[in-house]
Amino acid sequence: MKNLRLLALCGLTQFAVFAHATYDLILAVDAANDRIDRIDGTTGASLGSFGTGFFTDPSAVVANPATGRAYVYDAFREEISVFNYSTGVFLQSVSTVPYRTGAGPYGTLSLGKNNEVLFANYFGAGRRFSADLGLLGTYDLPSGQIGTSGASLAGDGFVYSSVYASRQILKYNYAGGAHVAASVAVPGGSILRDLDFQGVNGIVVDNAGQVYRIITGAVPSTSLIVDLSSTMTEVWGARFGHGNLAYVSGIRKSDSKKIIRKLNFNNGSSYGDIELSGTIRGIEVIAAPEPGSMIALGLGTVALLRRRKSAV
Repeated sequence: MKNLRLLALCGLTQFAVFAHATYDLILAVDAANDRIDRIDGTTGASLGSFGTGFFTDPSAVVANPATGRAYVYDAFREEISVFNYSTGVFLQSVSTVPYRTGAGPYGTLSLGKNNEVLFANYFGAGRRFSADLGLLGTYDLPSGQIGTSGASLAGDGFVYSSVYASRQILKYNYAGGAHVAASVAVPGGSILRDLDFQGVNGIVVDNAGQVYRIITGAVPSTSLIVDLSSTMTEVWGARFGHGNLAYVSGIRKSDSKKIIRKLNFNNGSSYGDIELSGTIRGIEVIAAPEPGSMIALGLGTVALLRRRKSAV
C-alpha cells in the first residue's frame, strides 16, 4: 500500500509544475510541435506546455476559467480534446466528424453560457456543446452556405456566426435553430482586419460582450478599429486580455517572424511583440489566471492520500 500511495502522489504532482502567469495567461496552439504552449502575457516567458502526443494538427483553443478546462480542436483528427490547463491533465475527447458536411475540417471554439462550448466548422453548421461535450444544439446554415468560420456569444445574449468565404454575419437565438437575422452589423461596430482568412476565428468578443469580426480583403477605412495589414502578413488568432489589451497571433511583415502582438484595442497602438519559435495558430487569453489552482491540486493530493491511508 505504501508503494501505491507513493505512485498516486507522483502521478498527481508531475503535472503541478507550471508556473503562474503574472497577469494574463496565453494558451497558444503550437501547430509545429503539436501542443498547447502556456505563455506569460506580460513578460512573454514560457510557462510550459501540454497536449504533446494527443494532437496531429491542433488549430483552435478556448479555456473556461470557471472550470479550469481548455478545449482544443484538432483539424486532422477532427476531434475536440479537453485538458486541465493548469496541470496539463487530459480529461476526454469527442469526434466532430458527424458535424461536418465536406472535406476541409478547420474549426474554431468559443465559450457559451453555463460552461457550454460553441464550435464552428468551416464545412458544417455551428454547434453548441455541454461542458462535457454532449451536443445541445445546432445553428442552422442558410441554403447554399457550406460552413462557418466563427460562432461567439455576445453580451446581448445572441450568438453571432460568420459564414465561411462569404463573410456574412448571421445572428441566432442562443438555443440554436435558424438564424433570426442575416448580414447584421456586429454590435462592436468595428472590424479587426487580417490578410489570411484560413484558420482564423471570424468572430471575437471583448470583455464587455462587444462583437468584432476578423475579415480579409479591402474594407472601408472608416469601419476599421485596428488595421494590421501594414505590419503583419498573416493573422491567425485574436483574443482580449484585461482592460483594453488585445493579443493577436500571426506573422510580422518586416522580418517574417512568428509573433503574438499586444495591442491597445482602443487606438490600435502596440505594446510590443512576443516572438515565438513554433507555428502559432489560435490563441486563448485568461486574465488574472488560475487563482488557487495549484492549492486545489495540492489539497486534492492530500485528500487522496488520507483516504488511502484510512483504507490500509
